[in-house]
Amino acid sequence: MQHIEETISGSGGIRLYTQRYELENPKGAVVILHGYCEHSARYNHVVEAFTQAGFNCYLLDHRGHGKSDGPRAAVLSFEEYLDDMDIYLDIVRKQFTSGPMFLLGHSMGGLIATNYVLSRKPDFDGVILSSPYLGLKVDLPMWKDKLSQIIAKFLPAVSLKSDLDPHLLTHDDAIVQEYISDPAVPKIANARWFVESTAAQNYCLAHATEWKWNALFMHGGDDRIADPQATRNFHVKADKDETELVMLEGLYHEIFNEVDRKRIIDMTVEWLNSQIAEG
Repeated sequence: MQHIEETISGSGGIRLYTQRYELENPKGAVVILHGYCEHSARYNHVVEAFTQAGFNCYLLDHRGHGKSDGPRAAVLSFEEYLDDMDIYLDIVRKQFTSGPMFLLGHSMGGLIATNYVLSRKPDFDGVILSSPYLGLKVDLPMWKDKLSQIIAKFLPAVSLKSDLDPHLLTHDDAIVQEYISDPAVPKIANARWFVESTAAQNYCLAHATEWKWNALFMHGGDDRIADPQATRNFHVKADKDETELVMLEGLYHEIFNEVDRKRIIDMTVEWLNSQIAEG
């Protein structure tokens, strides 16, 4: 297996960090999209399991995240992520030219994946959503919501200290401590990003009946960050013949980083293999 790190030019010429893990004879490929205020290197253990199962893996750090350029954890428009995806996937498809390809998105990466699939209708053999950020679990006070809209409109570059409690990411305290001490994880929240992501959530839920892709939706049943009910609501509207919903009771937000992560990763690999067998 070879591991290649490259920088590509995203939408508007921004530098985006990418990495790929390529096998000599892969049976498929998985494009992995990380969540908000994290980066692709946090998925090394997932990549290890997928490559051992015979899948190439392709990852990028979203703009404003990890080793990619851009204001930290900020966008002026959610479309920037989708435009970056157009460019990135065009490159990936030249690197992986034959065989089934799947898209996996966690949290914000799940929101990007869902929005991208619904709006741009790419050719994927299946989609995996891990605790997708289709809704915020905690209701914002009205004053805070209005304030974020004002800041987003007039001071879009302004970011504030994040209220996220990292102990709500996973029950594995060792991973929580790694997250806290990781210098590549910004501990901020951008108001313009929040407004844009909320609009993206609304778009996804409004267009959920258009979902026609084979999909595995997984969500931590005790997720206090991304609302599990929003994923249930989306699944209810999506094509039931194409989608499978798994609520992982008792798990927090980062299901691939939970104490029971091996079971979740194995479940994902099993689903990937089943899609190839059916295809």
